[in-house]
Amino acid sequence: MKVFARKTAWMCAAFVGAWAVSAEAGVVMTQQTTKPDRSGGSTTETHTTMIDGNRMKTVTPQIATIMDADKGVMVLMNPTAKTYSEITEADMKRFGAQLEARRGEMQERLKSMPPEQRKRIEDMMGGGAGKPRELKFERLGDKKAINGFSCEMYRVLEDAAPKEEDCIAPWSASILQRSDFEGLRKFAENMAKSSGVMAAGGGRQMFEQFDKYPGFPVSRRPLEAGRGEDEQLKSVKRGSIPAAKFAVPAGFAKKPLPTGAVGGGGPPHGPRP
Repeated sequence: MKVFARKTAWMCAAFVGAWAVSAEAGVVMTQQTTKPDRSGGSTTETHTTMIDGNRMKTVTPQIATIMDADKGVMVLMNPTAKTYSEITEADMKRFGAQLEARRGEMQERLKSMPPEQRKRIEDMMGGGAGKPRELKFERLGDKKAINGFSCEMYRVLEDAAPKEEDCIAPWSASILQRSDFEGLRKFAENMAKSSGVMAAGGGRQMFEQFDKYPGFPVSRRPLEAGRGEDEQLKSVKRGSIPAAKFAVPAGFAKKPLPTGAVGGGGPPHGPRP
């Protein structure tokens, strides 16, 4: 789940407007990420996202994830081992009940923690004020063309602190629209409601943060060296996506969820633009 949260936290993407996407209006986008490795160099990976109505699939070298809002299920696949696991709304409900049962114990532990650490954990639990970090976008005045996409440079500030520099393309049918990701919003909200304790917390805040973006980042670069990943949008294609793309391939064996898989990452919070 940690890999999923981190990667789909890159995807991505968007959540307002009416949702009426036909099979012919599917979207396939590829992104390239570059991140530091342990040797002091860097590693580059290509990630693919497919969206068709209320279904979304993300593919990275390590994991493939399918989210189906209509079925209320998320499938985690290991392409190397040819195995898969499922997370259902019932799993999220059970996870929420477990968290609620431990809440009293955690509150006692929080009393002995430093204020900043206590607030951070309270916000994650939905037990604090739950105020999302304030995002601001400062135009830098530069316009670029990256991989054929026209975009404008912005400095992104989080709680007034510079976080990254993004080249952002306005929302449009020729690139990506907010409505392209409405199915993911539906999925995340349903999962959050099932878990109970997460319903009013991070999931909702993630969508609120995303709605502030003036467009989709064609590129993003963290300002703190060694923190985060450089990302670039490489391609966007629209058209019909075969239903088989959103199914577990033949020959994959179903495995139970790894211990802590749901608790480790919680419900999907939606992609980060």
